[in-house]
Amino acid sequence: MSSRDHDLRHEGMKAIRWARVAEAQLGNKGLTLHTSKHIFAEFQQLFAELTLNSRTLGSLGRLEELGENAESRGIDIIAVQEHRFYHPDNILKYHQVGSYQLVTFSASKNTVNSTVGGIGFLLSSKASDTLLSIESISPRIMVLEIDGNPKTTLVCVYSPHNSSVADEIENFCTTLRSTIEQVPLHNFLVIAGDLNARLGHDETKFTFNSKTNRNGEMLKDFLEEFNLYTSNNSFMKPKGQLWTFESPLGDRAQIDYLIFRKKWRNSVKDSRSYSSFSSVGSDHRIVSATVKLSLRSSKKAKPHPMKMIDWEEVLSNPDMSKQLTIEVYNTFQSLSTSEIDAENIEEVYSSLIKSTEEVALATLPKKKSRGQSKPSNCPNVIEARNHLKSISLAYHRSPSQSLKIQHIAAKKNLDEAYLNAET
Repeated sequence: MSSRDHDLRHEGMKAIRWARVAEAQLGNKGLTLHTSKHIFAEFQQLFAELTLNSRTLGSLGRLEELGENAESRGIDIIAVQEHRFYHPDNILKYHQVGSYQLVTFSASKNTVNSTVGGIGFLLSSKASDTLLSIESISPRIMVLEIDGNPKTTLVCVYSPHNSSVADEIENFCTTLRSTIEQVPLHNFLVIAGDLNARLGHDETKFTFNSKTNRNGEMLKDFLEEFNLYTSNNSFMKPKGQLWTFESPLGDRAQIDYLIFRKKWRNSVKDSRSYSSFSSVGSDHRIVSATVKLSLRSSKKAKPHPMKMIDWEEVLSNPDMSKQLTIEVYNTFQSLSTSEIDAENIEEVYSSLIKSTEEVALATLPKKKSRGQSKPSNCPNVIEARNHLKSISLAYHRSPSQSLKIQHIAAKKNLDEAYLNAET
């Protein structure tokens, strides 16, 4: 084999690896910035039911329940805390949840090797279409930016507990401050999450808490510094629509918040806590804000044709991979009429990529449609979910030991229904 032939074969293998990587990136991430002309549309409830401390989504059925609840209510974005997915080798991980994607920053391991924490965003396809960027700042802070007029910046936060050492909470607050300082003043800013902060009646009018704790004092200073306010303390609501967390002993508190800039106060039409996500199994409730804002969504780009190929089958079949290499090499060789040099290398490489795509699309197997039914649609799962929500609503309205026992049993019943649906 001549040195030129060797170089071409080497370039062919590079192109195949490139194609595989490109397909994997397209298939795993699926969140892209579209630069095509935008269409303006008004979303009246873009931020409906926005933040939830899930207290683990790793258990069977929990992630499916999160997606199922979001889809049934037409929710586009949820900031999630304590998902407990551990993936230290990936800065961000993308989990497909029906038509939604959960983008997570890894949880961590504590001193006894238990998985704790973890933050992320659950995004509908509509939200993904307007996504500009998503970035992890720290294990407790994550930032997402959405296209619009104005642009929207969402910050998912998970504060250390009120009993944490002073240095830990100080480091969190310092990082949060530096993050907010970098958000342009004309952006529509939303800070959403579990701040483990209690604001008492001395600090805000509509609150569930009687006293302000240490985290609450730091939250108050932070709000004043950046001219912010908590939306779920800004509307007159009954106590049952204010609390966001219940301890194992049955004590309730308001520690999860949605925070906005005061200049956008008129755009926030309502805000409260709901029990509507009780089937997720968390001891926190979801906090909602109804926001009326004009955002623009991008036209959907056509999917990359290489995504149609079943690369898993190709990679598992050495003969098929070898045949692809040979055919790409032959096709490219027949099109190549000159030596590769510094002046034409980009043109040659483009031809190589084109040859790879043409051969791959013409010869490789395509992905088969998967018509499997979702476990979340199984009749037993639906029945268990509805029973849990009914018990949860009764317990949250009028807590008693009897209803609490029924509530715990209903959660286990839903877990068992998912387990049976998987087998």
